[in-house]
Amino acid sequence: MTDGKKKQGEMAVMGDVVILLCILLSVGSQLVGMLVPGWWVYPANDSGSINASTTTYGLWVTVICVEGDCNEIPTDTSGSNAWLQVTQVFESVAVGFCLLAAACL
Repeated sequence: MTDGKKKQGEMAVMGDVVILLCILLSVGSQLVGMLVPGWWVYPANDSGSINASTTTYGLWVTVICVEGDCNEIPTDTSGSNAWLQVTQVFESVAVGFCLLAAACL
């Protein structure tokens, strides 16, 4: 094997490693974005009130905290929140495409 072909082979392997790392980073970011509630925080009351509460919305789970006591409930995707169903589908498909890209590597 000549030096030129050897270097070309090493560069191809390095390119594959970089692509694989990018795919893993994108899949990880996509999953974190889907599974971690917290992208929409709504303070329902002033912090000085007796029943201070915070609602944190996520794609799959809504967290409601009242005076430090937090409860998780499934995100309501009906009525005016029906648009969240479309977002859930697109996010799930995006993760699938990232995993497919990794499998085709």
